[in-house]
Amino acid sequence: MKTLLTLKEISSKYGQQALPVSTLSRLSRDQNSKFPAFKLNKKWVAYDVDVEDWLDKQKGDLDISLSVEKTASLSKEEVSL
Repeated sequence: MKTLLTLKEISSKYGQQALPVSTLSRLSRDQNSKFPAFKLNKKWVAYDVDVEDWLDKQKGDLDISLSVEKTASLSKEEVSL
């Protein structure tokens, strides 16, 4: 069953350090964001299941970007003063 959560409840559930209310609010207002929140009266809310799906997608995108990231080769150079 889907449960509606406010941004404050989402932040508390998933950790205020990882998802502060200010970040969730910004993501909610951003037209290009895929964050699943919508306005209900004057509060931003989202279904718990939709937030979990969004978080899984974000983690998946992070895993892909980390695996594809190229590392620059470093050359050793001596510096004399």
